[in-house]
Amino acid sequence: MNKIFNWFKNLFKEELIIIPLVRDGIPTGQWVECKKGDETYIKLLKIYGPSLPKQIEVVPYNEEK
Repeated sequence: MNKIFNWFKNLFKEELIIIPLVRDGIPTGQWVECKKGDETYIKLLKIYGPSLPKQIEVVPYNEEK
């Protein structure tokens, strides 16, 4: 029983990283969430470097350009 409890405890031990998305400094209500070591986290490290931003500025996509 104790082994099962410890397994669940360790499963949720990793802290979830949530980075809000903003447009012109105003929150969009969307966010990026990841955990250390997952695919999204690795991509963010490649883009922003070792210190992840507190928020990510998004730019609307315009097909006409």
